[in-house]
Amino acid sequence: MLAVDIESCYYLAFSTLVGLFFLSLFFVQSRKKQVYPKSYPLIGSSLEFIRNRKRIIQWTSEIFDKLSSSTYTLALPLRRNVIFTKDPSNVKHILKIRFNNYHKERIFIEALSDLFRKGLFLSDGSEWKSQRQFFLHDLDPKEFHAYTFVVEEELSGRLVPFLSNAEKTASTIDLQDTFCRFTFDFVCRIGFGFNPEYLLLSMPPTPFADAFKTAVKLSILRFVAGEDLEDKDVLARIVRRAQVSSNQNVEKEIVREIKQKDGRLREMVYTHASIYECMRRFPPIPLYSNEAVEDNVWPDGTQMKKGTSIIYHIFTISRSQELWGSDWADFHPEKWLERRRSGTSNGGDWNFITKDPFTYPVFQVWPRTCLGKEIVVVLMKMVVATILKIFRVIPAPDNFSPHYNSIVVSRMKSGFPVRIIEVIKHSFQFTSMLFVE
Repeated sequence: MLAVDIESCYYLAFSTLVGLFFLSLFFVQSRKKQVYPKSYPLIGSSLEFIRNRKRIIQWTSEIFDKLSSSTYTLALPLRRNVIFTKDPSNVKHILKIRFNNYHKERIFIEALSDLFRKGLFLSDGSEWKSQRQFFLHDLDPKEFHAYTFVVEEELSGRLVPFLSNAEKTASTIDLQDTFCRFTFDFVCRIGFGFNPEYLLLSMPPTPFADAFKTAVKLSILRFVAGEDLEDKDVLARIVRRAQVSSNQNVEKEIVREIKQKDGRLREMVYTHASIYECMRRFPPIPLYSNEAVEDNVWPDGTQMKKGTSIIYHIFTISRSQELWGSDWADFHPEKWLERRRSGTSNGGDWNFITKDPFTYPVFQVWPRTCLGKEIVVVLMKMVVATILKIFRVIPAPDNFSPHYNSIVVSRMKSGFPVRIIEVIKHSFQFTSMLFVE
């Protein structure tokens, strides 16, 4: 009898909630002035969120244009609000002026803590400061040699032979997956002292790599449901959407610079600018989330309550016409360059121009600037210099059109199929360890 009564209570409670839901859905209007996305009591904008769950980055970016606003609120179930912004002044407020008032979002920490524990990636306050100080020495640009030595070995012993074999066998390879395997190998060598040999001609599965991929997938699925996760890597961003291959003048200029500088990475300014331009168009991490520790007000007047979730949308900031001009959609490394006054029309006559970090927060900003920023850029230049000195990379098929599909980390849906053409049989030495970027 008691069981029947309990079951009846559950039934009545559930039916009442369902009834209230549809009553609010059709007859109760949201009190918010914001007209899009449509929001309802109890469920907020969940219907629009679910409808766009496979393209969250693009959808949340489009909302800025629909509202003609640089800041908006997305209502989620149970009155949980998330504030999105693309205003550089707000980003500066979050990352610098009131840095201590914005910590990692609790739901984000809970989702990833089993895998990453309370490491630097998920820490705040004194714990973050302590761990950051610990990593400063290992990631000091003066220690470049330890990293470049490993990467040079992986390039000559793994990546170049792999690409040469693809050319000899006329095979189509997935360049995104190739870079992922390459990155996994050298990161494991540097970080853990062993080589999992993920990038081999036979492309075999490896238990450690597969286990790590599964762990990352399960952790992120806790945070965001509905994402079709695949391997991500730090080097595939340089070929995002085949930017270099589809811009012949850019490719020619990079190849000319590579040949002229002959491994002197610090002098490869045009290549440096091309990498930054790729990351502007497709930032590796398209958005960052934080949580307000105390009440405060943003520079644009947005009232921030304690515990409010906030997201600064790097993907949208990097595509802002107000910040990057009417040609923001075009791939122009020249956005990052200026001619030297004494320069000529060719040769090393470019100067790299640094941008306001709050309009280009790809690497975060002080005091939370990415510790590996300098090393990552040098390693990418090493890979670019090696590949484009020896090979040509051709999208396959010729009319290939990549699709951006990301929630947590940028990637190309279905990979990046390419054909490899070997143009020169020659090896050269890098001198990157002699310089600091």
